[in-house]
Amino acid sequence: MLPTGTLREPASGSKRADIIIITKTGGVLSPLVQRELEEELNPQDHQKIYYSFTGYESLISLGEGKPRNFCKNFSCILLVAGIANPYPLQYFLQDKCTDLNTLFFRDHHKYTKKDIQNIKNTFDNIFIKNKIIITTEKDAMRFHKYLDSPELRDLPIYYLPIKMEFHETGSPSFDQVILDYVSKNMRK
Repeated sequence: MLPTGTLREPASGSKRADIIIITKTGGVLSPLVQRELEEELNPQDHQKIYYSFTGYESLISLGEGKPRNFCKNFSCILLVAGIANPYPLQYFLQDKCTDLNTLFFRDHHKYTKKDIQNIKNTFDNIFIKNKIIITTEKDAMRFHKYLDSPELRDLPIYYLPIKMEFHETGSPSFDQVILDYVSKNMRK
């Protein structure tokens, strides 16, 4: 079962799992933290544990869908996010600019015209050149109905897709374990 909304697997379900994935561990996983997590989980002998962290891909232009690299630092980034925990993204963006401004909304926020006007006003009131608005991929989908509005039309809005990456922990690669399982359990 995948973790989606209220259908998340209860912790007790971990006893019947073949693989346990610990997510959002941060970019560096120390052996001490790894050992503490494994002691807390107390996995069965047949269970493999993998550790993952959130990685970020290239910026994508909201209106054009074209990628843009962080090839140069921006003077200012306005981070707009309506997600439960925007702080990892905020931390990632801190060294990409000299001035990071934030405009946070509650998780699953449905943006209104008033919110869009607030974003534009906040951006316009940053008196720095070389500025950009960055949002999450999740929030970008909620902006699409406003793309043709005068408030958003000329703003440099980009979203930052995320990807899940696995730490190298000495275990066989996650992909290889899945491929081995599928080939072993294929119907003949």
